[in-house]
Amino acid sequence: PVNDNDPVFTSAAAASIDENQTVVHTLTATDADLPAQAVGFTITGGADQGRFSIDGSNQLIFNVAPDYENPVDAGTNNVYEVEVTANDGNGGTTAQTINVTVNPLNDNDPVFTSGATPTVAENTTSVVTLSATDDDLPAQAVSFTITGGVDSGLFQIVGNELQFIAAP
Repeated sequence: PVNDNDPVFTSAAAASIDENQTVVHTLTATDADLPAQAVGFTITGGADQGRFSIDGSNQLIFNVAPDYENPVDAGTNNVYEVEVTANDGNGGTTAQTINVTVNPLNDNDPVFTSGATPTVAENTTSVVTLSATDDDLPAQAVSFTITGGVDSGLFQIVGNELQFIAAP
């Protein structure tokens, strides 16, 4: 038999995964030559090739899980580019560029920036203007809720202001 067919990728040339994950997808390809040929895969290029590996199950994986808020791809835009070559072991090869888009998760808790122990003048209701930051991207609005405490029934939140319901 003549080995005159190159492998053909059947796995997608684009993938989308959530940040903090390593597995991109399983690489697959077919080869029309007979007898049937096992197809292997290697990383052969791409602007971000050093960030990827292929495991023993032909899964394209990130070496280090990507962090959406701190992209390290060549374009710093959370789209990683890697070229993978399928090889039939008998001289037939095909390269495919794969673009991997990393999606953000809400994985950072808000951090209060307003004071935790305000001093309040008597006969006033205003306690403190609440403020907090959240490192998740894209930027997210932070809202406030009273969730507990032995004196929680004495307070309310109006806008971003913690207030006594009745002035002490």
